[in-house]
Amino acid sequence: MLKNIITLVFGCLLAICVLEIGLRIYNPFGFRLKGSTIVLPHDVSYKIDNDKNDKLDKVIYHSKNSLGFRGEELTNENSYKILTVGGSTTECFYVSDGKTWPDLLGASLKKQFKGIWFNNAGLDGMSTIGHVKLLEQVIGRIKPNVVIFLVGINDVSVSSVGNKYDNAVISQVQGVIERASNSLEVVNAFLNLWRYYQADKMGIVTRPIYHGNALKD
Repeated sequence: MLKNIITLVFGCLLAICVLEIGLRIYNPFGFRLKGSTIVLPHDVSYKIDNDKNDKLDKVIYHSKNSLGFRGEELTNENSYKILTVGGSTTECFYVSDGKTWPDLLGASLKKQFKGIWFNNAGLDGMSTIGHVKLLEQVIGRIKPNVVIFLVGINDVSVSSVGNKYDNAVISQVQGVIERASNSLEVVNAFLNLWRYYQADKMGIVTRPIYHGNALKD
């Protein structure tokens, strides 16, 4: 029995090591959290075929700049920086570039004022704690002149014991799990999958983990 137990433990450790190496070489998950740190995908473009919603483009183009936001790159010519912060209603993941409300507002302002840099820093699924983390970890370094907030919808699950989504997804994860998830891709993958499961149980709409050619419901 002892030999079988040792064999089982060794096999599990070997499988975890192989999985860890595999995830470091190629990680198919689009997680935006590593432990308690927000990690924004940058310099990426999504092309999504849509045959489910007639109100959206048949082919949706969604791109992120080098900062992980939707919008033009920040240059020295931009003297006045404006960012929008919010959840899915701000990021508008399934609305093509140039057609989101931040795009339309930014285009209108640029017609009236010169030197404006207008970007969309929305992240679907984010609640108030997530917005605060985004400000601390990312936006604060950019030092925008104006931040426009469209927030609140993802705080509907707040109760006397706190928002479970905030506690599970956005707030700082304490102890061994946080330290392990910051250094091990395997732990981070399982932790984020658990967070998606918790959010889905509460009816919080988040973007799908995968972005393939088909538009998810």
